Amino acid sequence: MPADLDGVPLRRLQGAPPPPPRHATAMLAAALPVAAAPGVTGALLTCNETNTASRRVIEANGGRLVAADGGKLRYLVPTTA
Repeated sequence: MPADLDGVPLRRLQGAPPPPPRHATAMLAAALPVAAAPGVTGALLTCNETNTASRRVIEANGGRLVAADGGKLRYLVPTTA
């Protein structure tokens, strides 16, 4: 199967959309150790309840939902593995 420039198999003629990029997940994963350097053990991240992309990124990086109010979700993400 041919691949496009990103190395993802072409799906144009197969009726399926291409998979979404995972840049945000990788960026958050790279930022967490930087936050851990001065001794921070967890990062509190917020997003809108309707923002499923942000929710997935936070949860993919180990985020645990700690509060939900007023349409906002608050996650605690560990900065170390």
